[in-house]
Amino acid sequence: MTSISSTSRNTVNTDSNTVASDKAANTTKPDLSKTPTLDPYSKSSFEMASVKTVDTFANRPVASHPSPDQLKSDFHGLKPGTPSANQTGQINNAADMAQYVFAGYNGGKYGPVSIAPATIHQGGKDKQAYLVGISGTEGVPNQSTGWITNFKAGFMVNNPGLRNAKDAIFRSVPEGSNLVLAGHSQGGMIAQQLAADPDIKKHYNVVDTETFGSPLVNAGQREGEVHRIAARLDPVPQLSAQSVMLMPWARVGQQNVGTDSLNGITTHNNAYVNPQNSGMTAMDALGRQSPKERATITFDPNDRTFFTSPTKTKAPY
Repeated sequence: MTSISSTSRNTVNTDSNTVASDKAANTTKPDLSKTPTLDPYSKSSFEMASVKTVDTFANRPVASHPSPDQLKSDFHGLKPGTPSANQTGQINNAADMAQYVFAGYNGGKYGPVSIAPATIHQGGKDKQAYLVGISGTEGVPNQSTGWITNFKAGFMVNNPGLRNAKDAIFRSVPEGSNLVLAGHSQGGMIAQQLAADPDIKKHYNVVDTETFGSPLVNAGQREGEVHRIAARLDPVPQLSAQSVMLMPWARVGQQNVGTDSLNGITTHNNAYVNPQNSGMTAMDALGRQSPKERATITFDPNDRTFFTSPTKTKAPY
């Protein structure tokens, strides 16, 4: 498989070879029956719900805990019957991280946002963090993953996908925790918006943002390292206001990988999750190219919370 490498990365205020310091990170399983300190709502306005009762809470993100076996595992390039990162809880490289994100493509059954307590392993040291995955465009009724959200995120304005993702973080992640944000396509734009969001930066420590096939947004405002990964022939990374206005800089900042397809849309959907894509597996779990010490991430697949993302959300952000 062809792999096109780039030594440049889109990074803001970071040390490319070390993980940012903790802000009292805590990876205790979130208790969604309680109202966090940061929650602007009353306890009764948000309830833990099973997948069967999603429609009952159509105006707020609904949490669920699907088993690992219920999550996507049939990824391009992965041998049939082989468990993905969604089942193993092991993220060794960028392709594994993309598989984690793509679990959000579930037809609206669980929702596009997932959060899990995780451990970053690097250089013999461990760091606790929360891993936030956000999938992209998906035509699901009453889910905010449509083209309107693409347009708003591409122009860096508030949108229901951003509000719902913030709502999920504030309700399930303890204040002061480290965050690793990852997203595909539209979800990658929302991940960048989160990394630049004043509320998120005030209450959390954004260690890393890793995006797959996503345009550039919020340049110069994002906290932590930013790794924007783009496959050859994928047209989507160029489809935002900043990707067009800052084209030379945007292209230098993105990390390029190869593809085994000549079709742009097929590339957009398959190249990033492919464990046979040498460009993806050459990067570590945080999306870094040739770091002095590779980082891996582990999480408990049974300790992962998914959130729906309603179009007409009542999230106040």
